[in-house]
Order: sequence, then C-alpha cells, then structure tokens
Amino acid sequence: MAYIIVLMLCCVTLHGVSSSKHPCARVKRFDFHQEGYTLNNHVIVNHTTATAMDCAFHCVATPDCISYNFMKSEQSNNCQLSDKTRRSAKNEDYVQRQGSIFYEHSLEGCSASPCMYDNQCVESCSADGSYTCECDEGFTGKRCQHFAGTFKVHYPTSLASNYIQTTLDAELKGFTLCLWMNTTKLTSNLFSYVISGNPDVFRLSMNYSYLNFYIWGQNIGYIDGIKKRTVPLGRTLDAIPKGYQLVIGQGPSYQSSSYNNADSFEGEISGFNIWDTFGSSSRRIVEIYRGNGAEKGNVIGWRNLKTKTHGGLEILQGSPLESQERPTDFVLEFKTKSVENYVVYANDVPSMTKFTACAWYKTTGRGNLFQYGTSSYPTGAIHAFVRGSGFQFGINDGKKHIISISDLLNDLWHHACLQWQTEGQVTVYSDGDEESTMTDYMKWTVIEAGGIFIVGQEFDGYGSDFEEWQALQGKISQVNVWSFKLDENVIKEMSQSCSLVQGDAVTWSGFVSKIYGSVSIIKPAECKVLDDVVQWNRNAECRQKFTVKNSSCTGKILALFNRWSDNSGRMWGCYYSCTITWKPGIGNNLYDNDSPFNFCKTLAHEQLIQINV
Repeated sequence: MAYIIVLMLCCVTLHGVSSSKHPCARVKRFDFHQEGYTLNNHVIVNHTTATAMDCAFHCVATPDCISYNFMKSEQSNNCQLSDKTRRSAKNEDYVQRQGSIFYEHSLEGCSASPCMYDNQCVESCSADGSYTCECDEGFTGKRCQHFAGTFKVHYPTSLASNYIQTTLDAELKGFTLCLWMNTTKLTSNLFSYVISGNPDVFRLSMNYSYLNFYIWGQNIGYIDGIKKRTVPLGRTLDAIPKGYQLVIGQGPSYQSSSYNNADSFEGEISGFNIWDTFGSSSRRIVEIYRGNGAEKGNVIGWRNLKTKTHGGLEILQGSPLESQERPTDFVLEFKTKSVENYVVYANDVPSMTKFTACAWYKTTGRGNLFQYGTSSYPTGAIHAFVRGSGFQFGINDGKKHIISISDLLNDLWHHACLQWQTEGQVTVYSDGDEESTMTDYMKWTVIEAGGIFIVGQEFDGYGSDFEEWQALQGKISQVNVWSFKLDENVIKEMSQSCSLVQGDAVTWSGFVSKIYGSVSIIKPAECKVLDDVVQWNRNAECRQKFTVKNSSCTGKILALFNRWSDNSGRMWGCYYSCTITWKPGIGNNLYDNDSPFNFCKTLAHEQLIQINV
C-alpha cells in the first residue's frame, strides 16, 4: 500500500515546513514500496511501531529520512529510518530479506525542482500539489513549462545615454556569461563592470572583427556555440567583488569614468545571462546557443533586466536566435512514381512580369520538378522538368526547350534556377552555373495570378489528370519563386547549400499543408549545414578520419557541400584548403575543379550528413 503522509503545521510544529509566502504542511509520499526487501547500512534512527503507517509518521517527522524498512516480528515490529534511497545507495545495500517491506519517499515539492526554466519554486499547500511555481513574464502552466518567447533590446543609435544597468549582487570566483548580439558597428563596448575606477576588471568590447575580453585568470570564449579560445591571461584577482554596477552597451574610457558616443553599442542585445559556475560544458553552451531563449542565469538573468533600461532603448518582442527551427528546413521525398503522389502550394501566387524559380532536387529518373498552371496557360505558366538529356522548361505554354546538361539523374543533389522577364530573356542555371540564355521567348506575356502550383507532377491541361511517367521519384527541397531576377552571385551562393531563404511569390514553407499520396517530410534538409556547431563537428570528422597522406595537401581540412567534378551534383566531402577558391562577394568556399591538387579531397557524403548535432 502506498501512503501519502501530511504533517500539518497547525498540529505539529517541530518539523513543520513553511516559506515566506506559503505556510505549508510537510508532505512525504511513499509511493514506492517492495515486500521482501530492505536497505542496509543507511539507518539513522530505529523505532518500535505497531504498523507501517506509524513508521511513516516517524519518517515524516525526521528531516533526513527519505526511506524506511518496516520489519514484522512476533515480539515487536522494527521501524528503521534511512537517509538514502535505493537509487542513491550502493546496489549491494538493497537486498532481499524475508518479512521486511521497504518504503521510499518520492520527492515532492520544491525538493524535486519541478519549476522549469529557472522559475521560482515555493512550498504550497495547494490541493493539486505541494509546491507553487511563480512564473516570470512570458511563462505559463503549473510548472512554467509554456514559454511565449523572449525579448531583445534595441539600441537604435550610438549614444552614451543608452544602456542597461544592474547591480552585481554576488561575488564571483568563476562564471559563465552568455549573450546574443546583432550589430554592424565595428567598435563598441558590449558590457563593463568598473571597480574603483578600473575600467578593465570585467569588460567585453568589439574592435573591428575582434572581441576583446578583459578579466582575470583563464578566459574560455565561445561564439555561436563553438569554442574559439582558451587563454591564460596572466592577470590575477581573487574574485570579482559584488556591489558595483554592471552596464550593458557601455564602457568607460581610460581617460575618464564617463561614457562616450563613439564607443557606445548600436544594434540588438538579447539573452544576457551570468551563472556562478566556471567552465560550463560545451554541450551546455551548445544547448543555450540552440535554445529558445528561456534560460536564466542564477547571478544575472536576462528576464530581470527588462526594467533596467536607460535612455532611448526599445524593448522588442521576439527571439534573435538563429538556431530555432525554420519552417523551410525540410525535404519532400517521393519514394515511388505514382499519380497519387504530389504536393500543392497552399497560398495564392501573384501576377508577375519577371521571376526567378529555384529548387534543389535529387533523382535517378526523369520527372516533373514543379509546374504552375493558370486558366489562360493550362499546360504551364511555369514548368520545370528533368530528364536524361538535360533540363526542360516552359513558360506561358510556350515551346518546351531542353537545355543539354549531363548527369542530372545521378542520385546526387542538384540546384536549378529558371529566370524570365517579359522582355523575352530567359536564363537557366544548374548548380550555380549559367547553362543557357535565350531572348524573345514568350515576349510581353504575363504570369497570371490565381493558378495552381504543384510539385512532383505534370498536368497536361488546367486541372487535368496526371501521368505516371511524368511523376517525380526522388527528393526535392527549397522550391521558391521570386517576383524579380536574382543576381547571379546570389544564385551561386544558394547553390552551395540550402540557404533557407524564401521567395516572395512562392515560399517553400507553403508546401507542407497539402501533401497527397506517399510523400514523406524529412527533417533536416541534408543539403544544408544546420548551424556553425554542426559545420565545426563535420570539419572535425574530416580532420580525424579523412586525411590524405600526401605532402602536397596543405592547409585546413573543411567539410563542404560541393560538386565532386565538373559534371557531378553536390555531395559532402572533405577538402584541403589548397583545393578551394574563395569567391569574393559570394561568401562561400568553392571547390576549384582546375586545381592541380584535386587529389586532396575525400568523398564523405554519407558519413557527414549523419552529423547533425
């Protein structure tokens, strides 16, 4: 039998529990019990009792008691109180014993840390439990488990009067500090803590592309979840004393204790938290980087700084976190050719006099990538089809053209873009390269609004049936349409990985609600690096397992999603930097197919796409 024992404060005061807000009963629940077992070597008190219930009352009245053994005998019943549970004790201490029943207290109230996201727990005598969670703004639910979202503080201009200020109430002999920031200003102070006129006791500032962190002892720095440096700074201080002002967005100059406009922060800051622990695990740092902004430091908590702003700062709702799941981070897989398998765009398509339509795809056979049909152009206002001979397109029911491109059906990822404008110019890009440009094609026509946009099938008339041979079998992702011509450098950059940038006319996120047949959603999209942490870990995998034993292969080893050769699609591989060309203005590393060091690379697609954390 399980017991719940309540020792009321009004009846027994010796071991009653109370808090400043809730006079409360001491509650212990002995939900777990097991006959024929006893816990040895942890008995703190022995009693003689008539029943197991009496033994339970003794345990409730003893602060350190969290379990007990009740042993029946002809002379008297023995009640042994213990300060361990079967889980906290050694395995050999929990043994079988005839005539004994072991009872264990299930942690209740605040001792079980029930409140989520560092919200405050207080003891309670409520009917539905022995605790109450006092939820900060933005949190709801009994355990504060529902989070509505965080906020960010906008520094609109670089002014000395704009800052957040709070008092450091705890002495720090070690700490972990995290914050999010978004700025384009090259030099500014992120925060400072000045003691007796010393501006460099505790300060983080930006100097062009560098972060300067002044503190004592050892400095471990992470940026976007990646450890960037561990440096013994050679400066000693017993501790950072409490009682002084921590200022976010400002730092005093060396000549005076005042702030100046030139070094003031401009941009956005969010998630500023300080914990009193040094050297938090890399896993914990990554969790914060990928989190939802709900974490709260036990020394300085971001949620408590909302009322500490000065000057012209603006409180903006919403998360700055790039790590949150994007609605575009998925792949659609068409496992078989079937007229039953297709996806319809859920939103309206606008009228356009020019457009850029792009998609990622991976297939071994011919099939329709996407098609947009209207009542005036029933066989395709926009149409993209891949076949063994190349890329086929059509616009506004014009003549279908096939651009000869080899190896599109090699079960590798390929990126395709189709551009057109009403003056008649049409351009086809494959894997970032311009493959064909035509003029006078469907000149002075318009892409009409209000049609049907589908993925994976081709209709031969507006709303007509499908044919199986035209169905797509494979994977497709990032189908987007822009109502303007994208710059060729942007297309080149998009072909390097799934950028998750959505079109303004047709957005990839609009294809998830109307899926028909056996079409699967796969997350995440394998043609994309999830975040900097994943890229870092994939680079590490390359360094550990895919080195090339050749003295000519020099430089860093990077994991890149690139063409394996001139005619292949995109695959993940490990590349020495001597094989890579940096393209200014594009912002990506590109494999140089003309490099004399093309042997300094290793195909590792299947191994690298498994690394997603």
